[in-house]
Order: sequence, then C-alpha cells, then structure tokens
Amino acid sequence: MVTPKKIIIQDLELADKEIARLRKENKNLKLIIEDSEKQMKLYMEDRDNLRKENKELKDKLDKLRTDNIYEE
Repeated sequence: MVTPKKIIIQDLELADKEIARLRKENKNLKLIIEDSEKQMKLYMEDRDNLRKENKELKDKLDKLRTDNIYEE
C-alpha cells in the first residue's frame, strides 16, 4: 500500500527532475539567444557595410556620368 507520505516524496522527486530539465532547457535557450544576437549583429554590420559601399559606388557612377556629359 502506498502511503500519502510516499506519494508526496514521489511528487517531490518528479518536481525536482522537472525543475532540473527546465533549468537545462532555459540554459540552452539563453545560449541560442546569445548566438542569435551575435549573428544579428554581424548581419547588421554587413548590411551597413554594403550600404556604404553602394553609396560610394553610386557616387563614383554619378561622377563618371557627370564627367562624360561634360566631355561630349
């Protein structure tokens, strides 16, 4: 026969295992978030660099067009 005390201990053991599982999952999620934030930062840096490069190329193209107009 299972006594109420034994049921409570089993429930506590299950709760303890669940807490440990949730802590591990929380740690994994934090690592995923940190990695995602690093990745996002790199993407944003790439985006900014591409925008800068695009602007520089546009300016050079505009200058070439302007120079070409005056040469004709």
